[in-house]
Amino acid sequence: MAQQLTEQETQQLDELSRSLSTGTEAAAVDVCGIWRKIRPYWSIIVKAVGFIPRVGPAIAAILQTLGAGLDAYCKTAREATAEGGVDVTDEEEREINQAFSEVFGYSLTGAATKGGGAEAAGEPPFCAAWRRLKPYWPTILRVIGKIPIVGSKIAAVLTALGRALDELCGTGGR
Repeated sequence: MAQQLTEQETQQLDELSRSLSTGTEAAAVDVCGIWRKIRPYWSIIVKAVGFIPRVGPAIAAILQTLGAGLDAYCKTAREATAEGGVDVTDEEEREINQAFSEVFGYSLTGAATKGGGAEAAGEPPFCAAWRRLKPYWPTILRVIGKIPIVGSKIAAVLTALGRALDELCGTGGR
């Protein structure tokens, strides 16, 4: 499975894993700081996870959705779009965000959604989704950890991200 990643992608995951493991404890609770470190490698992580037999596509979809919420919260989506050379109008962005909230039940922008669930005041909109995902996170990490060569590194990166999300969303003890 790891042989489906290039040597460069594998090295990039090594570097990311090392950079997150050498961070201070205070930095571990900065969701956007961690996300900005992870974001350039996110497509490699999702690609590797997608190769897992039977459950890879589902885990990849979960990670893509989580990444979209983090992009919106940390304002990294516009940066990525600018780098990609795709110009999206405000109206197109609004419509796509509305479609996302209709499909996934929460808004990336913090706007109210139909049946979107209970978001605490002042809480990022993806925290409700994180609460629903959190009970399954250990299983997801355990399965990802089975990927040869890079699995433990990806699991470590996602563990650091999960800790930061717990801190942000107040789900650490749950």
